[in-house]
Amino acid sequence: MNSEVEPDFVQSFQNVLSLLEDDAFLVNFILACISLIANIFHFVVITRKSMRISSVNVLMIGVSICNIFRMLTAIYRYLELVDLEYPECITSDSYLKMYFDIISWWLQDYFRRCSSWMEIFIATARLIIMRDMSSARNTNAAKPKLGVILMLLVFFASGAVQGIWLYTVKVVENQAHSLYSNCAEHQDVIKVSRFILDLRPESNYGKLVLIRTYFILDVICSHFLPSLALPILTLFLLREMRIIKQSRSTLQRSGVVVDNEEKYGLPTKLIALLTITSFLADTPLGCIGIAKAFIQQGTKLMRFLTDLIVYFNILTTAMTIFHPVMCLLMSSQYRITARKLLRIKKKSASFSAGNNASIFPVSGNF
Repeated sequence: MNSEVEPDFVQSFQNVLSLLEDDAFLVNFILACISLIANIFHFVVITRKSMRISSVNVLMIGVSICNIFRMLTAIYRYLELVDLEYPECITSDSYLKMYFDIISWWLQDYFRRCSSWMEIFIATARLIIMRDMSSARNTNAAKPKLGVILMLLVFFASGAVQGIWLYTVKVVENQAHSLYSNCAEHQDVIKVSRFILDLRPESNYGKLVLIRTYFILDVICSHFLPSLALPILTLFLLREMRIIKQSRSTLQRSGVVVDNEEKYGLPTKLIALLTITSFLADTPLGCIGIAKAFIQQGTKLMRFLTDLIVYFNILTTAMTIFHPVMCLLMSSQYRITARKLLRIKKKSASFSAGNNASIFPVSGNF
């Protein structure tokens, strides 16, 4: 009896999700447009010389680049693609547009993976800096050069993983090829399009190895490890914040430590919040990605999980808007740089004094 109820429940819930799907795509499109504008402004601010002073800030530049391109691909796919859920269902009468559509899916997964790993490196670098602010060995973790190295490493490593998927598919003329059954959700599978997406005509064993390699690497690198790392780093960051707050009220700090806190103290709350928001947005997608690895293609449960991704993508898009907003609210140096960029003058000196009178010293890092 339970086995009969469960599929009925899944099917009923999936029917509700399907009814709201068009509205969900529209909401995600609107949020993507807002996020694009916010992150372009965010990128302009954090690339100023006054902000490029630490590895954490440089990595934040990388995250903003990823968010900008992710929003551009989201906007393109909403305006140009027929099927917004399944990349294997790409069809077109234009050979050039086929490759534009393929690249849009490729860039989405590529920059999503890059963003997740840069956020992990941001939290890790911040945690290392906080471990012992008086130790000279931690100064290397704060150098902008390290941020550049990590950012390039993430871009190249993610490109290597994503390149496997690009190699396994090719554009073919639709002669005897048929679309996958799940493509019927968003398009007429009987209608003959000139070009469709298909696997490369290699041996079955070669196809299997390439596809499985990409799928395993993508699930591990893009979903599983970030899902574990983000909550763990969040707990460690919150723990370090509590330790530093307690030690400040009980111990007399040396001048070196105070100087380092003034340079690296304030962003801790901001980094913790960014890590928490990333965890809330990425972990559900990670769990779904892991679950899909063990579910057969074309089943109702697989389609149900794919529909859920649509709604969690809305949450992910919304979180990319919070990045520049939280930086503006919680970093004094960020606000100063934004004012200079917009040529807005302070109204009074008391406003600046009020900002500096906080529990955490003023800092330009996030």
